Amino acid sequence: MIKFLPGTSAPLCWRLILWVLAPAITYLTVMPVAAKPAVRLTAYQRCMEKSQYLYTDDVRRCSDLEYQRANILLYNAFREALAGLPPDGKKALKRSEAVWRKRTRIECDNDPNIVESKGGTIWPILYTDCFTTKFKARTKWLKTKV
Repeated sequence: MIKFLPGTSAPLCWRLILWVLAPAITYLTVMPVAAKPAVRLTAYQRCMEKSQYLYTDDVRRCSDLEYQRANILLYNAFREALAGLPPDGKKALKRSEAVWRKRTRIECDNDPNIVESKGGTIWPILYTDCFTTKFKARTKWLKTKV
């Protein structure tokens, strides 16, 4: 048999549930939700989200765009570093940059993961990403060391 509170038509259990849950429901609906900080996506991340990683051609295009961006940033960092050096320092940095470029090409040409995938559809992406990673590291080095 369902018991009712005196003077009410609702069962006792429902009244108790509402009495317990009402403050929690009010708290959850009235209290503002902490806003998530806005995350700024890079052009590469936006490109990859748009492609949804479904097609190799789309991923390759995104990878190429990131490579171009990294190459431009490296070039700018190199020019900035050159601007702040004396003439003999400029020569040394230019030699260093030439050696680094050759070494980077050799490393990416001989990377076991890249060599293993040569001829496949993923190869151009891995090859480009190898250079992109090395360009970003070199840019960071130029900005902090020189």
